[in-house]
Amino acid sequence: MECRATVKNQTLDHLLIRQYNASKRHHQRVFYGRIQRVYAKRQCEVAGFLVLGGKLHLSWSCVWPYVAKPLPHQTPTHPPTTPQHTLIPTHSPAPSSLLTFLHTTLNNTQQHLTTLNNTMQDVSKPTLTYFNLPALGHLPRLVLAVAGVDYHWNGVDREDWMSKKSEYLATGKFPFGQMPVYQESGGFVLSQTKAIVRYLSNKHGLVGDNEQEAALIDSVNEGVGDLTTPVPVIVFRTAEEEKPAAKAKYVSETLTPALANLDRFISNNMAGQSHYFVGSKLSYADLAFYRLWLFIKDFEGVREAIAKYPNLEALLERVANTPSIKKFEDSEPYKKH
Repeated sequence: MECRATVKNQTLDHLLIRQYNASKRHHQRVFYGRIQRVYAKRQCEVAGFLVLGGKLHLSWSCVWPYVAKPLPHQTPTHPPTTPQHTLIPTHSPAPSSLLTFLHTTLNNTQQHLTTLNNTMQDVSKPTLTYFNLPALGHLPRLVLAVAGVDYHWNGVDREDWMSKKSEYLATGKFPFGQMPVYQESGGFVLSQTKAIVRYLSNKHGLVGDNEQEAALIDSVNEGVGDLTTPVPVIVFRTAEEEKPAAKAKYVSETLTPALANLDRFISNNMAGQSHYFVGSKLSYADLAFYRLWLFIKDFEGVREAIAKYPNLEALLERVANTPSIKKFEDSEPYKKH
């Protein structure tokens, strides 16, 4: 929301305070106010503020020659005074008129607000924020899908994150300065993938039926996590010409030796006529292994390695055919709508 006013007799401080208080009364999470005061000497003072999360985040003011009609040759006689925290570029070329300056400032600010507003939604349903791709944020989404939770997916473009990271971090919603981040109403914010997955799994019953099963599920999840950690490095941080060798080394030296250990959990558990890693029902450890499979299934040699363990193949098929998982995957969850 934006509020603008042009005045002649009231002080800017008074008007800014009045608009700021109005934004708090309406419980607005993101609010941009702007006041324009015209002086008798044909000067114009412009001031504004930005409210993030109910708190004053920045304020600014500047003085320009007041012109009713922009003139190509006209330049400001007084540079804007720039506070410590500002959205106005401090080293950009001076605009040719006040109107140009205001237009540019407003457009830049509104772009920032769009991003920040998506990040700071104060809604009743939870919000999960991560890059808009099936990487670390995918496992929390699988847990939410199985639990049937209606949530807001805030998929962030990598370029947007890199160019506006300071604005994201300024919201205070990224405790470790990274994603994913999970939010619930009431101000609850949780970061770190494993912490998010454990919290959601405990909340929605994906941790077995007793403390021993919960501990075993956690153990399997950690084992799968050890297999998952190297994958983003290979996929996103390895030069293209080096990827085939890196993938082959991962499959032969990291994945293959661990598959026998994972298969043993299912074999031991099958004594109770279950085909999951632990217990008699789906857990977040099963989802973690399925997520890993989605990430590496196209690596050369992966399908052949897993084919040697029918129990693991059956588990992957069982998870993939779980109605809630199938519905989620079929929905093209990373497609921009």
